[in-house]
Amino acid sequence: MKPIPFLKNYPPHKVNYLFEIVTAIILSLSTVASAWSVYQSSGWHKVEKDFFFESSQYQLESIRSSSAAMQFKAIDVSMFLEFAQAYSQENTRLSDFIYQRFRPEMRTAVDAWMALDPLVNPNAPAAPFYMTEYVLAEEIATENYLALAEEKTIQAGSAYELSDKYSKLTVLFAATLFFAGITTKFESSRIRLVLLTFALITFSSGLVIIITSPIK
Repeated sequence: MKPIPFLKNYPPHKVNYLFEIVTAIILSLSTVASAWSVYQSSGWHKVEKDFFFESSQYQLESIRSSSAAMQFKAIDVSMFLEFAQAYSQENTRLSDFIYQRFRPEMRTAVDAWMALDPLVNPNAPAAPFYMTEYVLAEEIATENYLALAEEKTIQAGSAYELSDKYSKLTVLFAATLFFAGITTKFESSRIRLVLLTFALITFSSGLVIIITSPIK
């Protein structure tokens, strides 16, 4: 078999030595890169679990806030019905008694509703619950918690993608180790060069992905 043109002036033992040096370098770097990929994959997997845990905590808080909002609204409705009956009957003593015991958010909405003179004004809302002034802090908290939960879920998805990317890199570096490792099984310089070329291509591809990917 004809020698490789750019190696034809080198004696066989030097050519073998050169291949052994290059092979050793590729094997060493690929081993380190593979270990780094495993480490990063594990790290991002932990980040993914942490984000999912935080998301579940926010979802739990949103359920608690939503439950509290429903309870407060039920209380507001019950008290308002008593207040409306007393007010319509001009029972000032009872209506004032109930009014003073409204929650601050409810009292603000009732004040705005009463300012519209609902007993006379047909355009007034049927109840203060339809007023923009009626705002439950717990409902706002529920929306905020749900938004945070969604954000953490998205971040968990991104962490999963990175973990999966690094996991796939171990396969790429395994291919590099394979191509570089079997070069010692052949005496033909051409075959060894082809295998080393494949090893360099797979290693370089993996290295570019590592360099351009976030690290944990």
